[in-house]
Amino acid sequence: MAILLEELFEVWREAERVLDQLPVGAPERNVLQVEVVQLHSMHRRLTDQQLEQTDQLLASSREVIEAVRRVIERTRVRDLDPAAAT
Repeated sequence: MAILLEELFEVWREAERVLDQLPVGAPERNVLQVEVVQLHSMHRRLTDQQLEQTDQLLASSREVIEAVRRVIERTRVRDLDPAAAT
């Protein structure tokens, strides 16, 4: 669980850094804003002592983390080579 939380924090911070660097009109901005909120929500669920940490919750957390990583990577590719995004 600690490793999952550490991984979640790492991706959350990276998503926020990338979001801060994006221009206001960038298409990825809205997606990353939603993902940052989702990571925050996931963190709350994982650290809530009153919630049972089910296998489903842990698997879903891993899926969210991987999805955000893919969004970050696509955003970076687009920033480096805008033609690659089309």
